[in-house]
Amino acid sequence: EGTEFKFTNYLSGSYLYTIDGKTPTENPIFIVSKSIDYVQQSQYMKFAEERLINLPGCVMGVIKTMKPITLDSLSGFVGEAECKGEKGVTELIYQVILFREWGGYYLMVGKAKMGTESYPEIFQKIALRFKRR
Repeated sequence: EGTEFKFTNYLSGSYLYTIDGKTPTENPIFIVSKSIDYVQQSQYMKFAEERLINLPGCVMGVIKTMKPITLDSLSGFVGEAECKGEKGVTELIYQVILFREWGGYYLMVGKAKMGTESYPEIFQKIALRFKRR
């Protein structure tokens, strides 16, 4: 709601949102998923940084921003990075990772080709509406 993204697919525990309704897509994509992996609290920031620059399909990731965030009473980190995509195109990666009190985390990732400057704000708008069910 409020963006051009629409639910496209549910795949391996992840909700995929795209503009064109297709997967795979060359257009921007936003993915929401949940993991049961346990991460020690002292490692939250390091984990968020490594997760951001080591996304599948991205190489040579460089973190541009990383800061704390709290959504729906869950603490975590929001970050932006640039990386080379599968076709050598520079891509923007927007990531929010929220850690659950008893272990595991929620992950939201937006991905768009560089040069689409409005997407960090659009991805943020989507992420800020996060609510657990």
